[in-house]
Amino acid sequence: MIRTTEAMLIAGRRSKKKGGVNLWEADLVDLPSRAVERIAELCRDADLVGFNVMTLYFNETARVTDQLKGRIKAPIIWGGIHPMIRPEESLAHADMVAFGEAEETLVELTGRLAAGRPLEGLAGIWYREGERVVKNPVRQPPADLDRFPPPDISCRDHYILAGDDLVPLDRQTYLGKIGHHYMTIAVRGCHCRCTYCCNSQFVKMFDNWSRLRAKSVPAIIAELRDIKEQFPEI
Repeated sequence: MIRTTEAMLIAGRRSKKKGGVNLWEADLVDLPSRAVERIAELCRDADLVGFNVMTLYFNETARVTDQLKGRIKAPIIWGGIHPMIRPEESLAHADMVAFGEAEETLVELTGRLAAGRPLEGLAGIWYREGERVVKNPVRQPPADLDRFPPPDISCRDHYILAGDDLVPLDRQTYLGKIGHHYMTIAVRGCHCRCTYCCNSQFVKMFDNWSRLRAKSVPAIIAELRDIKEQFPEI
């Protein structure tokens, strides 16, 4: 069984004025100890635990990851923008990091873990082996996006932070969070190399990052029909 969890660490947002400009700040909080214990309970029989990490959440995710060590047996993998840009810093906490669009990488990774096979040579994965960091080759982004299923919005086995505990995510809470709107990503990659954006780094890592890759129209229509069947309110 593979479980993934993403720490939900935004307690709230506030706006303040500086030079006539509204600045939005996130009030970041550590997960309460009860919530960490609940994550450990949910992942106790897992084979792999994953965190999606952006730089904003690095310190908090590092603390949660460190707290989980010793409570669960499964290796912890980080994916997302921050581990891709700063993999060795991330490997000070995580057991491994995933580079890029990791749908194919995770399938191969879980297959190797299940079979007890070594991870050396597995494209798209860096990992720690004692004090050594094993740097496998980069896996290029997939060209055919229609091969992948749409995001899981079923609410099954999804949890959300409520007070100092994790509780199952239900339909009404989900709809309240998304505002009865559905957002999807139809295109991946970017032509631009803006220096303030992570794409300026990704274009150096991947051969075809500058080429836009899109889902087909039938695939997008099928995804929208599926969401309407599950959530007519959207």
